[in-house]
Amino acid sequence: MDLGENSDSDSDMGVDETSDTRMEVNNTQDSSVERTRRGAVQCKRITKMREGELLNVQNNEDGQRIGEGGKDLASYSGLLAESRISIVDYENWHAVGDEVRDLLWDTIKAKFNLTEDEKKGVVSDIGEKWKEFKSRLTRSDGPKRKRVFVKVVEALVDVEVIVLLK
Repeated sequence: MDLGENSDSDSDMGVDETSDTRMEVNNTQDSSVERTRRGAVQCKRITKMREGELLNVQNNEDGQRIGEGGKDLASYSGLLAESRISIVDYENWHAVGDEVRDLLWDTIKAKFNLTEDEKKGVVSDIGEKWKEFKSRLTRSDGPKRKRVFVKVVEALVDVEVIVLLK
């Protein structure tokens, strides 16, 4: 093969033919920049519903919740579990009293078209989500997570002390 001969063998081998041009630097891999993470579930569509407006929840033949209503109920249950039940006040789900469980049921019932027969299952789902949430916060799989949990607990205790002083 002559040097003057035009060959495609370099391009076949994966050689960049535009090596004399500047290559762009990918700045997305910069380690000093912290990635944005997924935020907490807010369920804006559900929380901003008008009073008296209810979402329907469909069940399949096995009793599992399906469709948009089922997904919305699961998301809203998780939101209530994380935001309405203190992990400081209760050692475990069994310590959560019936009055708190009834309040959670009433909150769910105000947004979803459910029957009283479904109460046990819905409250049980909220309990499972609360246990997962507490476990995620208290898991000691490293010193950083432990520091974060201590800060969360200290912040909650500080808020409770401020409220008690008022």
